[in-house]
Amino acid sequence: MEKQLFSWEEYDVVDTCMFQFCDCVLKVGIGDYAAGTKVSVIFMDYENGVMDFYNEAGDTVLAKFNLSLNVEVA
Repeated sequence: MEKQLFSWEEYDVVDTCMFQFCDCVLKVGIGDYAAGTKVSVIFMDYENGVMDFYNEAGDTVLAKFNLSLNVEVA
């Protein structure tokens, strides 16, 4: 799912279904952030359907989003 939303340089597995992606570039617009915007840290919690954007230090949430699933015929 994240490959459709942004690219990244590296990632860490935080816990089951939780990932932290670093040095990201958005492939599509998300909220007030346009495609091509660089985001230092994106946290994805798939179990709870949450995506957060963080500052470079990773200690301040810049934006919070809810994830939803869309299913299409392959």
